[in-house]
Amino acid sequence: MKKMPLNKLIKNMEINPLRYIGEYDIEKLSIFITAFLYGKDVSQTMTTREKIFREKFSFWVRDYYNAPEISVGWADILYFYEGLHKPAIETFFELYKQWYQEEFGEDAW
Repeated sequence: MKKMPLNKLIKNMEINPLRYIGEYDIEKLSIFITAFLYGKDVSQTMTTREKIFREKFSFWVRDYYNAPEISVGWADILYFYEGLHKPAIETFFELYKQWYQEEFGEDAW
């Protein structure tokens, strides 16, 4: 059975985030994605692009906001700069697509 790639999961989540995380909470979104990637890592099905997301996306978000170099993840940065969970989640989807385009030279979906 072929595992769902991260970009397809995020595309599906953008359509209806509450289906996956139950409420608008950027931390829950981050935890869900982290757990998804952990499962793929443990089952040795993580793609190179998923590894790159895990390693680079938080730094890219930090640079996007010109945030100080502190040890926080992308969810904390988005929540700090967006101020509320729902706008932070909406911004995550937009930034993910922008990052993906810049990183891989193609649309995320």
